Amino acid sequence: MSQFDFKELEPNQSAEYEFSDMKTSPTLTVIHAGQENKGYFNAVLKMNKLTPQQLRKLKNKSMQMVQQDREQDLTLYPQFIVKWWVNVKNTAGVAVPFTKENCEEFLRALPHWLFTEFKGFCNDPTNFLEVSDVDAEEVAKNSEPG
Repeated sequence: MSQFDFKELEPNQSAEYEFSDMKTSPTLTVIHAGQENKGYFNAVLKMNKLTPQQLRKLKNKSMQMVQQDREQDLTLYPQFIVKWWVNVKNTAGVAVPFTKENCEEFLRALPHWLFTEFKGFCNDPTNFLEVSDVDAEEVAKNSEPG
């Protein structure tokens, strides 16, 4: 037994992301966009024709690679990351039902900077840990100098 107890992400642990900069504050329920999400991770590898080891070695990305990543995620997020939404309304102010197709259209309509912010949230595993998994006193104690 290890003396360390690191919390692992549950594969389907969800979190809510609110687009607070938008008029109706649409909120999407998402799961982590990482290795724990087998469907997403395998689809990324398949689309890029890469092994997991090759994917980790890619450090310097060209602008073309960044654009390809964005296009790929605009396709994959509705399938594997976004699980539900509330307060998503069309230009007439009518609630839009959640479907993968509507989700992709919504994500594609976002300005690039807003999608990048949303993607960052989905990629950060700490957004998917249960609050009880983090012991605030322990964190404070471990961050004290000395």
